[in-house]
Amino acid sequence: FPIDITFKSTNPSGWPQIVISVYGPDFFGNDVVRGYGAVHVPFTPGRHTRTIAMFVPESTSRLQKFT
Repeated sequence: FPIDITFKSTNPSGWPQIVISVYGPDFFGNDVVRGYGAVHVPFTPGRHTRTIAMFVPESTSRLQKFT
């Protein structure tokens, strides 16, 4: 279960946040994006429970949807 961490900001507004990308194999065995989402990290120490709304990209053509 690989985790990639990158610290980057073009605007300090809304920072810090965790951005999640979920990948999975397609019909041909290639890794494709299955979903992505982001959530802000609380500034206060302690235990927190956060829910991340995941967005799923949709194919635009029938051929891409089929594959």
